[in-house]
Amino acid sequence: MITAIYIGNDKLDLFKDEDIVIDSSVSKIEDITKVFTDISNTFSVPASETNNRVLKHFYNQNIVNGLDLRRSLLGVVELNGVYYKKVKIKAVKVELESNKPISYSLELFGNLISLKEVLKESRLSDLDLSSYNFTFNSGNAFNKLQSISDVSGSLFSKSRQYFYDSSNATQTTETQTNLYYNNNDDLSGVDWTEISYSIKDIRILEAIENDFGLTFSRDFFGGSDFLNSFTLLSAPRKKTTSQVVLTNNVDNDPVTSGNTMLATGFGTEDERDTRLINFEVTPSTADIANSYTIYIKQNDTIISKFSDIVGKKRLVVEQVDFGEPLENITFWIESINPIVYSAYISREVWIDLFEYRYLTGNLSVTGNFDIAENMPDQKLIDYLKGLFQQYRLIAIAQDDDSIYVDTLNEFYKKGKVVDYTKYIDFSKTTVSKGKLLNSINFKFSEPKTILAEQFENDNLTAYGDLELEIFDENDNLIDGESLDYKLPFEQVVYERITDLNGANDIEVCYGLLTDEDFKVQDIKQHRHYLFNQSLTNPIKVIDINSIGQQVNTINIPLHTNSLTAPIYSNTFGEEFNEFNGSLITNTLYKNYHEPYILEAFSKNRRMFYFESKDTPLNIILNTKLNDVIEIKQQYYRIDSIKTNILTREVKMTLYNIINLDLTPSVVITADTTNYTTDTTIITTDNNG
Repeated sequence: MITAIYIGNDKLDLFKDEDIVIDSSVSKIEDITKVFTDISNTFSVPASETNNRVLKHFYNQNIVNGLDLRRSLLGVVELNGVYYKKVKIKAVKVELESNKPISYSLELFGNLISLKEVLKESRLSDLDLSSYNFTFNSGNAFNKLQSISDVSGSLFSKSRQYFYDSSNATQTTETQTNLYYNNNDDLSGVDWTEISYSIKDIRILEAIENDFGLTFSRDFFGGSDFLNSFTLLSAPRKKTTSQVVLTNNVDNDPVTSGNTMLATGFGTEDERDTRLINFEVTPSTADIANSYTIYIKQNDTIISKFSDIVGKKRLVVEQVDFGEPLENITFWIESINPIVYSAYISREVWIDLFEYRYLTGNLSVTGNFDIAENMPDQKLIDYLKGLFQQYRLIAIAQDDDSIYVDTLNEFYKKGKVVDYTKYIDFSKTTVSKGKLLNSINFKFSEPKTILAEQFENDNLTAYGDLELEIFDENDNLIDGESLDYKLPFEQVVYERITDLNGANDIEVCYGLLTDEDFKVQDIKQHRHYLFNQSLTNPIKVIDINSIGQQVNTINIPLHTNSLTAPIYSNTFGEEFNEFNGSLITNTLYKNYHEPYILEAFSKNRRMFYFESKDTPLNIILNTKLNDVIEIKQQYYRIDSIKTNILTREVKMTLYNIINLDLTPSVVITADTTNYTTDTTIITTDNNG
């Protein structure tokens, strides 16, 4: 077979008797840290005039603009004049004799994309998600709580437990809040600032693509499971900072420009000669208990500050405390929660101790809700690795530098049958058992919230985890190793609220993010679904004016994609749905892992090693990793395949298929059953 390797328009000279073997492996395409399809052996090419020029005499370190050995070269492989693969070529070494080059050693890679190198140490909070930021006010909070969009609101409490008492016999306290709507007062109900927000995972993925020049296919990421999943914005909310406006200059202070007092170049020396400055803030009656911080800056330096104060407060700056005259003075206020306030500012000059006054009307600190700032503390590479583990995804770099992503199940179902029977050398066949596992522990990150910890203590297994043990047909644990399969995501056990008065059915579910002492917990990334629920009995939410508003529709967090006949969930083990008590049967294990595991550990599973001689070019060109190899009317999946692109010899490591299925997925729903299991036992006496 005539093999040609091009770098740009230059065709490399090759040795006629040198083997070039391309190794493709399914196990490698499941490693998200390095997304690639192929790797070759190290092979040699002659140090010909063409190769010396193309490889820039890389043995000579003194050449200006020589070959950068830290980077791969882009190339194309042709077989008999037909395009075969886009590759990256790595120069490994050069052999010299009498200080003259004899040959170069090279390696070929499939279209390598190292996500770890691309993403480095970047975190979710580094992403540009500014297009989803919103003005932080009660109007937006109410809208996001009552409808599902890219950024949606729901109830995840970081401070207190929620309850519902239609008799009003149980009082709201610092650790508990009655959601019952009785009137428009603020003595019960959730304050609008306590609403939590979540962003769709697809928007996170899009931001990764945009920020790092990546393109993931939508084979999986465009499916309804992923498109309906959210990440909770769980980071502690940062303070919003606002500069105080100086529009009401009562005494026409001549040294003020815009919102800057003692602005450079304004006023005479006497007019600028300041003895002291007062800055007094008075919160509105509704915000009298809200904490805030005030400070005065000279240029970019804070010269006086009061932090985390409540109620009315005054700052005083005296000139005597500073060596240089005061100049370019500005006034600032910041708070976590929005507040309405008024300010009194004055500047006293030495001449007759005259005082210039500024009286503001009602001002407010609102600011934006910054999505990136509220992201959980998670590396991007760990987020993607978590997704690939959770859904058993594969990634294959394409010739256009995009990355094909799909579940292993769907990847296999898109393959075709390729018959290798005519070309197999049956004198060299080997059969082995392959690697065996007898237990797989599917785990989320260790739970830290009160209900999740209580669930683990009561059940000896964390909510959503699965301890999978593999037994033979005689109920004996098979031989093999144990594998821990841990995700970087944390589960939260939700609570369905009931009426303490026993009179009403309350359709509210929420997550409590505290420990038993109501101390907020810094949880790992929490991924969930949302369901927009109409309320038979409304709840109360307090708006920015301390008025209790009636809420008749609310987003509730779920571990399933719907309440009725859910087909997706984010638990490995079968658990109760906290909202309606039904059993979650379409689990992550069932949907994405079980088919592979049942195949992998069947008693009839074998690994086969075949060699194909003089394989036709069209077979080599068209065999993909998800194809089924047919040999003597037996069907096999590819574990790895090594193709010698000079001799057309193909060496395949295959495993037999117990049940061949190349049909598209069919969604099957199951009736719900009220029981819980956290340890699953499967048997593998499937004779096909």
